Amino acid sequence: MRSGHRPQSSRDASTGTGVVLLIDSTEKLSDTDETNHAVRSSVRVLFAQNARRLRFPGVHAVYSVPPDLTVLEPQALSTNYEGRVPSLTAVTVENKGGGRNERGVTLLRDVLHRRHGEIVRLISDPDQLDRLVLASGGNLRNLLLLVRSVVERTFNLPVAARTIDGAIKGTADDFRCLTSDENAWLQELTKQQWPRLPTDDDRRRFSEFLER
Repeated sequence: MRSGHRPQSSRDASTGTGVVLLIDSTEKLSDTDETNHAVRSSVRVLFAQNARRLRFPGVHAVYSVPPDLTVLEPQALSTNYEGRVPSLTAVTVENKGGGRNERGVTLLRDVLHRRHGEIVRLISDPDQLDRLVLASGGNLRNLLLLVRSVVERTFNLPVAARTIDGAIKGTADDFRCLTSDENAWLQELTKQQWPRLPTDDDRRRFSEFLER
């Protein structure tokens, strides 16, 4: 999410004298049992009500924010941050109606090779690597977590297919704890970009769902 303050001139940007500040991982700030909702609430107040404090003279600031802010504070975000909060969407790895999307699979496979230069030592079979890509749903963070799960289960190189199976199953097990409402939201999200959230309670529960 951008703070809304651009470099002072296009000349600054083109000559490299403009400064861009990237502040990442604020979406990872979370509460403990002791803090209850205090941490998440403070992040919400910061970005929704104190946008001017996030601007720095001569600096173009870029912030990552919790996704639930787009649910709980849509008007404030639209007003304070150039009318929108860009989202890093998932890469399409499966076409609607079934069948893999080769362009998306190839893209994420390339990302893995660039990020982990020796991934072929870990997973030598391209088909097994593609299984991880497809299991990630096109979400880059999920894909990297799947790779980490494979590494944690590895004792010999290259890994066996059963190691890939275990990593995928471990990720899938996380979805077995969904409530009926959450399952309904996921079903609705397969048909449209956003579920219907008619009440404040719906928006609060959906924001907690996004956080998890």
